[in-house]
Amino acid sequence: MDLLSDIANASAESGENHYLLAKRLHHILLSPRGEGRSIKGDYLYLADLYNEGLLTWLRKEYPDLTSNEVVLCAMLTLGLEPPCISKVLGYDHEHTFYNKRAEVRKKLRLDHNDPLEGFLAGQAERLEQQHKAFIRQLTERY
Repeated sequence: MDLLSDIANASAESGENHYLLAKRLHHILLSPRGEGRSIKGDYLYLADLYNEGLLTWLRKEYPDLTSNEVVLCAMLTLGLEPPCISKVLGYDHEHTFYNKRAEVRKKLRLDHNDPLEGFLAGQAERLEQQHKAFIRQLTERY
């Protein structure tokens, strides 16, 4: 939970300054964590847990998504703004974010009227309902 705390603190300290938040997130995600690993994997794990396994589901259902596209989806589900996401992911220009977002929408076969954020939120909600139903069945059975 230290990671979530760092992210929340960075957000509060940034005063909605997307550049400062992105810089702090980038530092957190790429900082070493034993054996030369970065925290990025831990971040994705936490984002996946927070969204009821949405990232795992995306990787399974849409194997054409790259790892960076999954990270983009994770950041969108956590409500990060495009300037922040662009800086964290190392995009040279903010319009690159919109191009990458369009590529993700295409791979997910979304209609041009369907917002990506709405699709992701809807899938997370569906997964949450499935998990609740599964737990309810187990509870009733045992």
